Amino acid sequence: MAKKLLILCDAFMPPTYLPRIVNLCKNIDRNKWQPVIFTEKVPGINYSSDICPIYQMPYYREGKMRRAIHWTLQYLFEYKDLKLQDYIEKKINIADYDLILCSSFNLFPLTAARRLAKKHRKPLIADLRDIAEQWGSTKSYFNTGLSDNTIVKKLLSIVEKTNIRRRNKAISYADAVTTISRWHKDFLSHINPKTHLIFNGYDKTRFFPQEIRTERFEITYTGRIYDFGFRNPRLLFEAIKSLDKENIISPDKVQIVWYIDKESQTPLAKMAEDYGVKQYNMINGYISTEKIPEILNRASVNLLLTNKASESGQHGIMTTKIFEALGVEKPILCVTSDEDCLAETIQTTNSGLAATSADQVKKFLIYWYNRWKTYGFTKVEVKDKEQFSRQKQAEQFTDIFNALTQNA
Repeated sequence: MAKKLLILCDAFMPPTYLPRIVNLCKNIDRNKWQPVIFTEKVPGINYSSDICPIYQMPYYREGKMRRAIHWTLQYLFEYKDLKLQDYIEKKINIADYDLILCSSFNLFPLTAARRLAKKHRKPLIADLRDIAEQWGSTKSYFNTGLSDNTIVKKLLSIVEKTNIRRRNKAISYADAVTTISRWHKDFLSHINPKTHLIFNGYDKTRFFPQEIRTERFEITYTGRIYDFGFRNPRLLFEAIKSLDKENIISPDKVQIVWYIDKESQTPLAKMAEDYGVKQYNMINGYISTEKIPEILNRASVNLLLTNKASESGQHGIMTTKIFEALGVEKPILCVTSDEDCLAETIQTTNSGLAATSADQVKKFLIYWYNRWKTYGFTKVEVKDKEQFSRQKQAEQFTDIFNALTQNA
């Protein structure tokens, strides 16, 4: 008889999207585990899925004032977690469930999961996809647009400390913690030694290599930029400018194709113009998740933007984009190298370059440009990419589930 898995998470399915949990539910053995999802209802979005039952707690309503009130209540009393706990207990009989899994961007809904696990004496796994400390002093995850304001900085610091304290309380209680990079595992192991590494990854039923010949050599980027201190294309623009000046490339044959958030489009265009490479850039808005495998397969090079890990900067950022690029076996260009988890993964999989200089980028682009001119497409021989598949993730999660419930 299959065991029942209660999952709490802060988002599920596009457009808010949580591919880690979506793919776990898609790939889990239903003869052994039956998942049920609880999340919050996002205004204007109705999740519909045949993956598993999904319950959406109504919480936020439209209007800045109402959102401000709800945010304040959550900060003061963890009100949203309390509401979610009550909502779950009214919808299902938790005694019927064998295990609770909570996946969180930073905090919510960890407190609700901890309270439910403690009250009903169920094993708890806390899955941390991001943590506040990974951003160093940049605080990019707040994304307020007011980070230069001294008063706002102090308030955000207070909020962060409170959230970290609450998060640590929840994960200290957990029977197991899972997270997404070696840096995260090492950091969280100091709070709960029962911490496991399960990478993010790619769905191998969607992200697999295709030989798509293109009329241009395309360097492709998909996703958010946030800010240029965190994700900066400077080295790429410098290399493109140099290659153009030397008449090695031209805009009719080489394009940097961007699919990015609306807020980043104007400053990116300005930066490209400042470097004198505006003509090489094609800036687009977001594309649907269904189109991403084809876009990545069309690319001659898939671009990752990051910056060097440092005491005051980011740590352990393992964007899902790297794994999807591995899946389609296209060369990866990471600028500027984080000299950390991303660089290590690119090196060990032989999948591309984590660049520390514009000269490295130039040589990399020349090599793959010549390959493209010969064959009309590019392909890289990726080593051991199976370890990063969503299917492998499901196996790793299931091993932990079984270990925690083997006597149940």
